[in-house]
Amino acid sequence: MSAEPMGLGVVAVSFKRFIFPVVLCFLSVGIVSAHTITGYVYSDTNSNGTLDVGEVGIAQVPISNGIHLVRTDANGFYQITVDANDDPQLADGGWPTISVSWPTGRWPTSNWWRNTEQIGPQNTCNFGLRTDNQFLPFMFVHSTDLHVLRGGREKFAGFRRDMKDMAACVRFAFLTGDLLDLADLQDPSIVNPEIAYFNEQAKDFPMSLFCIGGNHDAVGIRRPGSWSSSDPNRAYR
Repeated sequence: MSAEPMGLGVVAVSFKRFIFPVVLCFLSVGIVSAHTITGYVYSDTNSNGTLDVGEVGIAQVPISNGIHLVRTDANGFYQITVDANDDPQLADGGWPTISVSWPTGRWPTSNWWRNTEQIGPQNTCNFGLRTDNQFLPFMFVHSTDLHVLRGGREKFAGFRRDMKDMAACVRFAFLTGDLLDLADLQDPSIVNPEIAYFNEQAKDFPMSLFCIGGNHDAVGIRRPGSWSSSDPNRAYR
């Protein structure tokens, strides 16, 4: 057994051989319902995040849309359908998301998840994995409900310093929501500085940092009239 997570995105814990991330649904508007996504999970030997000639697929790696799960075939190929109508969290509009659950001894060389907006109309998405030495004891840090900026700026800054002190023995840290302080109920003038500060502290974090939003991180959804539906910070974007 080993454990792991991830931007703003994962808690992930591995049982026996695979790491299973909890997938976020990033809310938005104007979504086409169903997409069939295809691609490969491959051994990224040069760790450049691109499937290059000569790089081989990895079999039996799970791919999830947050509700259903498929596995790659012997060549590392997968096919999965994502449909906004399958997920009640997307009832008000949203970007369906897929993610890869990588085996122990592997680590992603690019984003471990994509939403359909990022994947684009070609509906093709590859996931590269590099080899990764994972020794026992395998240690990570889980922190929850930071509610930035409640309690002042020092709260998250102090957490960052603590993680820097522990970086030699801890493989990664993950944060579970609420990440922001009641962002679903606040005006942009309050929430946007919170988002900016969170991103500032998360940038170049001293170890791998993975995050998953909570119910109050669905920015502005309980503040009708204050947020434009096209605002890049609104909801779970």
